[in-house]
Amino acid sequence: MAKVLLNGHLYQAEGTALYMDEGVIIHTGTDEEIQQYIQPDDEVTDLNRAYVYPGFSVPHISLIQCVSLTDHEALNSLQDIRVLLERASASRDLWVRGEGLDRNLVSSETKTLLDGFSRPVLLYGNDHTWCMVNAAALKKADIDQDTTIPDGTINMETGLLEGQAVRVLESFLPAVSPEEIREKILAAVHALNRNGFTGAGSHDFIQGYDWKTVLDGFMRLSYQGALTLRVDEQCMFEIPEELAHFLDEGYTTDVGDDFFRIGPLYIDQKEEDSDVMMELANSYNMPALLDTDLLMKELKDLVLEGNPLGYAVNADRCGHTAKHQAVTKQIRMIGSLEEDIDDLTSLLCDPAAHSIAKIIADYAAKGIRPGRVIELLSKGSELFMRREYELGQIREGFLADLCVTDHDLETDYEQAKVIMTLIGGEQV
Repeated sequence: MAKVLLNGHLYQAEGTALYMDEGVIIHTGTDEEIQQYIQPDDEVTDLNRAYVYPGFSVPHISLIQCVSLTDHEALNSLQDIRVLLERASASRDLWVRGEGLDRNLVSSETKTLLDGFSRPVLLYGNDHTWCMVNAAALKKADIDQDTTIPDGTINMETGLLEGQAVRVLESFLPAVSPEEIREKILAAVHALNRNGFTGAGSHDFIQGYDWKTVLDGFMRLSYQGALTLRVDEQCMFEIPEELAHFLDEGYTTDVGDDFFRIGPLYIDQKEEDSDVMMELANSYNMPALLDTDLLMKELKDLVLEGNPLGYAVNADRCGHTAKHQAVTKQIRMIGSLEEDIDDLTSLLCDPAAHSIAKIIADYAAKGIRPGRVIELLSKGSELFMRREYELGQIREGFLADLCVTDHDLETDYEQAKVIMTLIGGEQV
C-alpha cells in the first residue's frame, strides 16, 4: 500500500504533495498532480499546510549515553559539578558519571571537591580520551602514586587520566548486560524520532563498552526491525591490534544493512605511531582518508596512491614523522574532503533532549541562520555519513525519511513543533 501526503509545504522541492511506495519517494508535485497516482487502497494524509523537511541526522552522538544517564550534562562549571553530585546523592548508582567536562576545571581544587564524595566519580572530557576522577575511583581501580600504565598518564594531584589510563579505569565500571545496551539504544532512538531525527552518526565504540557487545546490540535491533533510526557507527580503536582484530572478524566500513552500517573506522594514534596506522591501512587495502585543507598535496598523494576507495581508516591525530614530513602539526582527521565538513562537525547538539526547533533557536542565537542548520542536519549530515545519494533531500527516488512540523523552521522556529516523523514512509 502506497502512502500519500497532500496539502503541505515541501522544503526545497516543487509542489505540495508526495507519493511514497515501499519506503521511497516516487513522485512530488501539486495536490492535483499527485491525485492521478492515488489508488483506492492507498493511505492518504492531509497535512493541513504543515511543513515537510528531509529527516534530520545528527553527525556525532553516543546513542547509548545520550538518554540513559541521569548525570549526562555539560559539566562546564563547578556549579554544574555540584549539581551533579547533589543529584547523585539521591541515586543508588555505584558510580557517578558526568560528560563534557571543561579541561580548565581540572585542578587540585576541583579534585578536593570530588574527594568529598564517598562514591567513585568519573567525569569525561568531550571525546572520552581523558577524564577526571576522585580518590574513591582511583582506589576502586587500585591506582596509586606508584602505578604506571603503558600509553597512559595519571596525575594523582588533579585526578586527570589520559590515554590507556582511561581504559584501565573503565574496566572497573559495573558491567552492563547486552540487554541493557539494547534498551539504552532504543531509548535514544525513540527520543530522536520524537524530535524529528531519522539518522545518527553514533560513536559508541569509545564509551567504555566492549565493541562486540555494542555491535551485536545494534545488529540485533536492526535485524528485528526495531531500529527506527538509520545509524552510521563511527568506530574508534586506540591501538592498531584492536582494529586489526575487528577487520579480521570480517567487519569494515559499510558492513551492515539499511538501518545500521559501520561507518568510518578511526584509530586514535600517538604521532610517533602514524607509520603503524598507515601500514595497517595498506595491509588491508584501506586508505587513510585525510583532510586536504590541512594537508599538503604530497601527503595526500602518498596515502591515497593506488588506493582510491574512499572512506575507511582515519587517524585522530597524526604528527611530524620521518615518513610523513609534510605534516607539521597535530590535526583532526575527519574522513571527508568536503569544504563544509568543519561547519558540520562543529554543529554539536543534543537531539535526544531538544527538538529540531530548539536546536535551530540555539544556533540562531549564535548567529547561524536557520537555513544553514537545516542544510547541515539534512543534506550535510548524509554527506558526512556517505548516504547523500539517497537521503537528505525531498526528491524522487530518495528514501522517504521526513520530518513534519506545524510551523516553518526557517521563519517561525520558535513556535514550531514536530508533529510527525517518518522513516521509509512509516510514521514512528
